[in-house]
Amino acid sequence: MQYYFFGLGNRTKLLFKEGKLINLEDNTVLKEWDTENYLVIPNLYSVILQTKDGKMIKIVEEETGIYVTENDKKTRLEGTETKLHLENFTKQKYAQVKKVLYSEILINIKNGEPLPNFLVYDSVWYRDAAMAAMVLKQTNNINLIQPFVDDVKEMYDKQNNGVEEADNLGELLYIVSASKKDKTTLVENIKKEASTLIHENKKGSYLNGSTDGGEHPLYQSLWYDLGMKAQKEKTTIKIKNVEDTYGSLAWWHKDVKKQWYGTNESADFPYLAYAQYHTIQMGKLTATSTLYPLSYESNGTEADYESLRVLNNSYVENKTSPTHLWTASEMLLFLLDETGNLKAL
Repeated sequence: MQYYFFGLGNRTKLLFKEGKLINLEDNTVLKEWDTENYLVIPNLYSVILQTKDGKMIKIVEEETGIYVTENDKKTRLEGTETKLHLENFTKQKYAQVKKVLYSEILINIKNGEPLPNFLVYDSVWYRDAAMAAMVLKQTNNINLIQPFVDDVKEMYDKQNNGVEEADNLGELLYIVSASKKDKTTLVENIKKEASTLIHENKKGSYLNGSTDGGEHPLYQSLWYDLGMKAQKEKTTIKIKNVEDTYGSLAWWHKDVKKQWYGTNESADFPYLAYAQYHTIQMGKLTATSTLYPLSYESNGTEADYESLRVLNNSYVENKTSPTHLWTASEMLLFLLDETGNLKAL
């Protein structure tokens, strides 16, 4: 079964499936055609279909909206007027794959919030949001999540069973470095909170606490280090040979490749494997078996998969969300780095 999501950024989310264009806000059918065949072209953000009476229809997402061309008349769909920049990755290797991954990031931005998946999650996870912020900074599109960046107030997202996860501190510092509002109070509160979590021993000083149900001092510390750098401040974090299976996820830190890594090869959470491969070129990578979408997540503990019935019952039964913010971000950032197109974070 082929389908395609329209509605990048803060536009109305639409689904093309089996000759129907569906508004995903209420699953109402906006348009329907008696389709002979159709072609999904994800790198061109478009679907071309032929009706049984021989008519050719084109649905395409552009920087100025989503358009349907029918009987030589091009019409912009209501609710899609918001303008956005669609990065083409011009003259870069793997440009077409990068465009597809980029669309899978933008589709998960809704009402200014970067969601892990816009269908099965209804609130922001800082970890996923920070990875997406890296991509949006690279492509000059951070304004798409500006409402969230400017308004966020809580130091912890508490999305993982209500736990205050230590990596959130650095992630949030990184995210709000793009804020247009004064975040001095929030930044100072984060620094104060971090000081209560910093441990010192013969291996140096590091941030300690919980992340994904375990202690990951290296990962947490390197996020804090990156967040402080984004705030143009220095940290006292100094780590030597700390064991941490999440350490290999922090590919942005030059010393990780030399000293610290773990094993992260979960087929349910492919972002872990992609981040690790980005760091040390080790591990088993997984992706979907289709040309679109390329990213996914399975068995998310806080995900509500029931809304995926509009796609297919199998997604609900297998607890798999097609397109995923963190996965697509890790895949795209790795490709940008691999082709020499990754800018300073």
